[in-house]
Amino acid sequence: MVTEMEMVTIKSGEQLQIIRVVGPDAEWKEPIMKVLGHKGEFWLGTIQMTLEQPLEGVQCYYYLGLLDGEIVSNITTTEAPEVGVGILGHVFTNPSHRRKGICTALMETVTSDFTGRGGRAMTLGTGYDSPAYHIYHRFGFAGIGTSGRLIWQARPGFLDDYFAADSTDVADISWPDWTRLDLLYTIATGSFLRGIYFTHYGLSEYEAYFPRLSQLTTATESAQSKVLIKPGGEVVGHALLVPDPRWHNDVWLLDLFVHPDFYPAAGELLAAIELPPSRKVQAYADSQSPEKIQLLEAAGFHQEAVLRNQIVNTEGEHLDVHIFAATK
Repeated sequence: MVTEMEMVTIKSGEQLQIIRVVGPDAEWKEPIMKVLGHKGEFWLGTIQMTLEQPLEGVQCYYYLGLLDGEIVSNITTTEAPEVGVGILGHVFTNPSHRRKGICTALMETVTSDFTGRGGRAMTLGTGYDSPAYHIYHRFGFAGIGTSGRLIWQARPGFLDDYFAADSTDVADISWPDWTRLDLLYTIATGSFLRGIYFTHYGLSEYEAYFPRLSQLTTATESAQSKVLIKPGGEVVGHALLVPDPRWHNDVWLLDLFVHPDFYPAAGELLAAIELPPSRKVQAYADSQSPEKIQLLEAAGFHQEAVLRNQIVNTEGEHLDVHIFAATK
């Protein structure tokens, strides 16, 4: 579905037509993929997927800037309407049309449209202190340290309310977790070692990983990925069980990341993961995550090794990595 958004006079005096394409859309698939062709094979596969098939509970919007009918710029948002959380990405302007204010014009349209739909928070990542970083900052995106990760909130304190204490349940992953996991893994607090399989260390992102996660858990027998979720749809914990390719897939890997305020409820998340019979399962925790260590021990995992000074956190501190194991 295509919506004419607005016509904007840019710095060059040209008229920029801004339209919004909502995936899936067969007509605009090839033009969008062409303008984003620099993204590479992985991202093009993801873009193609969003333009070819509906994703239940998630909506992808492509905001296009056109000059004389030619696409010269794009901004994409991936959104989970249930919780009003989105990811802003694929920001691109044709090099021959840069410095005309096109990106700024699109950003104004995107943020206004997102808010109008009830959007409450957006995440994104870019180079820290880069020109793009400062453009996003002007639109209310707040940087987190020097990570290059930024969060926009519709109102101050939204994240505090989003992660406020509440009852929880456990659910299998679904497409809305694309944005909800991205927000969870972006928080600055919590374990530094968040996930081995997708190399999540410290505050990170899930935008690039979720399509792979969905495919992985669908295609791999006994692989599981579950979330700890509040009644309003807010995801506050995540567990992933997959064969570990580092060990010939003979050992299984359990990754677990939980918002620090929800460890008292995380036992139900861990209990919902069914360990494969007669297979060794390993889990990892850094030395600054006592709650995670206690949780694993309570679930029947035993410590089998400690890797001293194995990783260095954001503050430059060397952390031990504790290896836990269990066999059903």
